[in-house]
Amino acid sequence: MSKDHMWTTGAIYYSTLVVAEAFGKSNASQIIDLNLPSEYQPGYAIYENGVPTRVALINFVSDASGASDFNGVISFNGGTVPDHVAVRYLESPSVSEKFNIKWAGQTMGSAIFTSDGRLTGDVETVFIPCDQASNTCTVPVKAPSVALVFLSDDAIAQSSPADAASSLTFATSIYTGKGQHPIIDPAVLKTMNGDGGPGPRHTGSTSKGQSQQQLGAAARNAAIPALVSLFALAMGVVLVAGRG
Repeated sequence: MSKDHMWTTGAIYYSTLVVAEAFGKSNASQIIDLNLPSEYQPGYAIYENGVPTRVALINFVSDASGASDFNGVISFNGGTVPDHVAVRYLESPSVSEKFNIKWAGQTMGSAIFTSDGRLTGDVETVFIPCDQASNTCTVPVKAPSVALVFLSDDAIAQSSPADAASSLTFATSIYTGKGQHPIIDPAVLKTMNGDGGPGPRHTGSTSKGQSQQQLGAAARNAAIPALVSLFALAMGVVLVAGRG
């Protein structure tokens, strides 16, 4: 491993974290569309065994001005809201952002080649008091973001590691410190053909010098059929001459 942080993590990874915490560990989750009025600001309720445990509020609008922020108001028909809810946010500057993304305050890097494969930063959980007199909880949802609302302490516990040891990670202990890191312009990479271009194909290697050895082997292997054909042609000429 290099001394530099050279991992790159894309947006899809963060969505899996949100979905995993939304479902929790019970294996009994049921998702219901709340049918909010705007298709750009949907909401979903997560039930477990008939009891609401979490609410996911999404704001798909890219607008840093604050004009497209909204407040999600949660209430229970025939029940009482808790005295508070816990909220974790998925945040990015825009819905098209690929790298500068945070889930609950943690990130895998704000740009390409900036991560070592581990989440960095402290977990951020926002606690919002509810109005039990009006039986409502108001959760702010910025544009753009996802707010995952936990309706009880047990719900957030079921979406978190059982203990710190279960999510313990270790930094790289062995570094090569050799060679150079390739830097590729993303615009160029996007239009490249991979290994589908002209010329002979060969496999590469992550070990220094090995790719040249493999190139030599590939050249030798490519030369063998040509030598066989040439030998067969020469033998044919000799046989014809002998018969003559």
